Amino acid sequence: MIQNLKMVIQNLNMMIQNLNMMKIKKAIFTLTVFKNDDSESEGADSESEDDEDQESNLHTDRSCRSEGDKSMDFSADQNKFEDSDPGLLSLLHHYCNILRETKLHHEQEILSYKQNINELQSKLNSKVQEVEDLTLKNSELRKKYQKLQIEKNECINKISKEFAAQKKCQLFLESGAIEEINVLKLQVRHLEKEKSNFERENSFLKVILFSMLLFI
Repeated sequence: MIQNLKMVIQNLNMMIQNLNMMKIKKAIFTLTVFKNDDSESEGADSESEDDEDQESNLHTDRSCRSEGDKSMDFSADQNKFEDSDPGLLSLLHHYCNILRETKLHHEQEILSYKQNINELQSKLNSKVQEVEDLTLKNSELRKKYQKLQIEKNECINKISKEFAAQKKCQLFLESGAIEEINVLKLQVRHLEKEKSNFERENSFLKVILFSMLLFI
């Protein structure tokens, strides 16, 4: 998803660049068409008037291109052509109005694209932060999982050892000889008898000790 957002931002930047080129080419083409139409309408005039018109049109073209790039004040051009040709002045105003409208529309589109880019960049930063948080949580969970895995292996080993000992004892009881079992029983009885003798001796010693304390 982050990669998709990056691609969208790159595409928007390319669209802005292409839009700039398209608007500039469109403005130049419009100026060229109007200039050619104006030259054809003045074709019946004298050669000196044609040269003057070409020079005026060239000046108008340069002035309007400058308007498309820098938003210049055309009062100087207006004063220059007021006394020479009112039609040329009207054409100049028409060109400049076209460029102003085109530039305004172009600026609005660029502003909209920039807002979209900022929103997408904000979403991208948010997703990057989410990825970092999830990566940290994943690392912590992985450590806990490894710890639980170690405890699980230790528990399995312990149970396996206890089960092996229990099985060994069971096999011993099932396959052991009767004589061995009887010997173990005799040993148990002998130990119980010794325990009983120790208890009697202990009781006798307690009686003697108590008697000695009375005489003291």
